[in-house]
Amino acid sequence: MADSIEKKGGIKKYEKVLERIGRLKEKYNLVARFYKIQVEEKDGKAVKLSWKLKDEQGVEERFSGRYPAYRGIAVFTNGSFRQSALSRDTAGLTQVEASFRSLKHELSLRPVHHRISRRIQGHLFSTVLAYHILCAIQRGTT
Repeated sequence: MADSIEKKGGIKKYEKVLERIGRLKEKYNLVARFYKIQVEEKDGKAVKLSWKLKDEQGVEERFSGRYPAYRGIAVFTNGSFRQSALSRDTAGLTQVEASFRSLKHELSLRPVHHRISRRIQGHLFSTVLAYHILCAIQRGTT
């Protein structure tokens, strides 16, 4: 949208820009509440679009996969874990979950409607293979 304001033939009317922003906020309401969007107007036309992250900590809490203490989430173990190991493993699990979620979205591997065993196995194989490739890339090894 910011490019559209500057481009020839792009939407420049102030009301139209606000309308598009409203539609985007409605469509992406989970993320929109964390941003403050400002549109500068001059002679009924939008001249500049800027946005700022209002609540960085809120974004981290909402989308990190970790649960804040105030939500009452507790992790119970058999006592064989030390706190540091438990935190490390939980963080690792969170990273794996985020990676799978991202990979499934990027590779269009979701939703799964397979009913035949070999198709389910193929789906899982391609997902795990993609995850292993991602890990190799992140470590810088091939």
